[in-house]
Order: sequence, then C-alpha cells, then structure tokens
Amino acid sequence: MLIEKARQWGPVFGGWPDAEMRLLEAPLMVMLGNNDFVRPEHALQLFKVVPSGRISILPVIDQSSTVTRSDWVTAMRVDFFDAA
Repeated sequence: MLIEKARQWGPVFGGWPDAEMRLLEAPLMVMLGNNDFVRPEHALQLFKVVPSGRISILPVIDQSSTVTRSDWVTAMRVDFFDAA
C-alpha cells in the first residue's frame, strides 16, 4: 500500500521550496547509500539548504541495506539524536 501511494505521489510531487526548507528549526539527518535510488548530489543539495542538517552517505549501500548494515545505521542515528 505504501509503495503504491509513493508511485502515485512521486510523479506529481515537486518537492518543497528551498525557502520553506530553510525555515526548519529541528535537526535533520539526510541518510542514504551511494547506490540508493536518491542520487548523492540531490541529498547534498538538501543538506546545504537545511540550517541544522547532517548528511550521511554510506558506501556500497542501497535502500534495502538498512537491514544488512543496521549496525552502521543505528550508530549514526544514536550519534545524531544524542547530539540533538
């Protein structure tokens, strides 16, 4: 069901404007793998816009690797939330 909604929403969603993203006050972690469906340059663009952003690009990882590399993901999440 979630994947079907994402398929319907994806082509019509134009993203949030940079001006709106700059208003975020909460810290934001942008995490992806270098083999993910989101390209690293897009994640970097988002990271640069958000004032309290952090970026983590994991090597040789895709969107399904959060299970196989949960040790990396967990360590980064703990560090992120502890810093906040």
